[in-house]
Amino acid sequence: MIISNLKGKIDESRENEQFLKKKLMEAEGKILDLQFVKENFDTQIERYQRRVTELEDVKSFYEVVGNKNAKPIKQSAMAKKEGFKTLKK
Repeated sequence: MIISNLKGKIDESRENEQFLKKKLMEAEGKILDLQFVKENFDTQIERYQRRVTELEDVKSFYEVVGNKNAKPIKQSAMAKKEGFKTLKK
């Protein structure tokens, strides 16, 4: 009687262990998917930030070109890289 109860408990524990292992694998898979999505968003945000900086540099350049009495603007690294030059008096 006691032995059969213990065997039943062992079988139940094994089934529970298998269920929990399956849940753990599903959670780990979801984590990997979410990490991939996060990395893609981070990369996209970086691209957008670089583009905004580039557009701000172009805007500043054309503001100086349009106003001949304007003071020269400080060039950012992006402006230098892209070949935008500021006008000096």
